Amino acid sequence: MVNVFVVHAGSDYDFVKERMEPFLLGLKDENGEPANLGGSSNILTLESGKASNWKPDAKKKIKMAHVVIVILGKNTSDSGKEDTLGWEVAQAAKLNKQIMIYNRGAYPVPSYLYVVDRFTKQKRPVAEQMTMA
Repeated sequence: MVNVFVVHAGSDYDFVKERMEPFLLGLKDENGEPANLGGSSNILTLESGKASNWKPDAKKKIKMAHVVIVILGKNTSDSGKEDTLGWEVAQAAKLNKQIMIYNRGAYPVPSYLYVVDRFTKQKRPVAEQMTMA
């Protein structure tokens, strides 16, 4: 079973619960239609709106994860997200986790999702972006 940690803003919580989790579990296809694809993911997320003591919970779940998916939504670039979403992504990068970026629209990649490539010294996103239909 693959452990997947999903990094998302609170405004994307319903999307994660209603669309992303069923897709990762193989219960829905990429169009959100019912399916029996037999997925074998263990979805790790934080409770939406749980502000107190979230960092230890996030760090524990990121350590357990094989893959970290970052959801880019309309509020991802809001001020303050670097302290939350950016912190989670930085933890995943430190732990050498496979990171994927799922862009819900044509949202720009926020600065906290960029790293300096150690070979070229150029700034680049921590991962390639993907989308579903």
